[in-house]
Amino acid sequence: MTEEKTQKLCSALRQARFSRDIAALEKALHETRAELAELKETLARKRWFLHFFRAVSSFWIKLKWAEFWRRQGRSIRKRCKAIFGTKEVVSPVLQSQVDQIRRSGYFDAAWYQRRYPKAASAADPIAHYVEIGARKDWDPNPLFDSRMYRRAHALSAEENPLVHFLDAGAKATAGAYPTLEAFQKMQKGFYDRTGMRVIKDSRPGGRRFAVFLQCSARSIHREWFTQAPRTWDLVVNLFQEQSEAPEGSDLVLRQTGGGSGAAAIAHMMQHFPEIIGAYDYWMLLDDDILTTVDDLNLLFEIVDEMGLDMAQPGLSKDSYIAHPVLFADSRGETRKLNTVELMAPILSRRLLEVAGHLFSESVSGYGADFAMGKITRTQLGTDPTIVDAVSVRHCRVLDNAGGEYYRFLQQVKISPIVELRRMTSKYGVENIIRAF
Repeated sequence: MTEEKTQKLCSALRQARFSRDIAALEKALHETRAELAELKETLARKRWFLHFFRAVSSFWIKLKWAEFWRRQGRSIRKRCKAIFGTKEVVSPVLQSQVDQIRRSGYFDAAWYQRRYPKAASAADPIAHYVEIGARKDWDPNPLFDSRMYRRAHALSAEENPLVHFLDAGAKATAGAYPTLEAFQKMQKGFYDRTGMRVIKDSRPGGRRFAVFLQCSARSIHREWFTQAPRTWDLVVNLFQEQSEAPEGSDLVLRQTGGGSGAAAIAHMMQHFPEIIGAYDYWMLLDDDILTTVDDLNLLFEIVDEMGLDMAQPGLSKDSYIAHPVLFADSRGETRKLNTVELMAPILSRRLLEVAGHLFSESVSGYGADFAMGKITRTQLGTDPTIVDAVSVRHCRVLDNAGGEYYRFLQQVKISPIVELRRMTSKYGVENIIRAF
């Protein structure tokens, strides 16, 4: 009996020991699985960081190579060309355009590289224009306005304006002129198609100053012109059929065939010189200028007392503006400039006598102001001046691409950009307004 009990006790002890071993093993297995899961998570994080590092490294290497080729690639290609006599590689289609443009003679390589400094180092300026410049609407010569040409002919962004011009027969059209003579013929055709007539003249006489108001259907003169006492005659030019002269106008003109302020003055000087000569000072006022009768009285008084030949009021801080120097400066009454803008200039009679021909050289008026500023300084010995004591507001956004005035010029096939280049080149002036 004792032996049987002993065996049972031993068996129970073995069973207990086995159960404890199983529990220990299960605990160890659980801990091992937990460690394995943690290792897997750590490995996943390290793999993510490894992939991220590889991606960043690859991008960095590509970036450095791109920077290297941007800086050195053209130089290397030029050296290879010098050593091996190879040409820059372009696609067959682009190469055919390069050859076509080269044969045409309508690409001014020297002017192109001066006008666009980023093309200055191009081994082949024509290839640069075909590959890059045309898509940016860079112009191939000074008689070509790519933006106007592209708009006028509804070209896609991928179409080359110069190639399109050549394929169409290289005939003078909006934004593209084969020769200077062709461009001047286009200008003359415009002046010949337009004209001017007097429809009302009730000037009281005795006034030395005149305001020439360009009056369109959208003119804002109704917001400022009143019957307040004034020292100047109001001369109104109706250049649109829907235009109406303000009540109280002293002289009303009708410009036929549409037109610009510059063309209107050119017609007046040609057909009505006695009207021009009747006043000591003329102010040419665009229809989007907001002012007051009293301010214009004061402006004429200041200009007359100073004996100026070319002046303009300052522009208010809320004006739309192309030249920041024209903002009115509250620190003084006047400043000397190289020229004033043909937005609201005051011009003396003697300046019109020596420089009035400029209005017949630029339909848009672009460039005439810069040339006139030079003539004022060199021939009359006075400085164009901005009168900060009087400010006006220019109320409309300047839009040299799709605005109403630009669309009119496109319709009559006159590029203001080409006129600006022609005037600045002919008279040796820069196209920026500076203060002295």
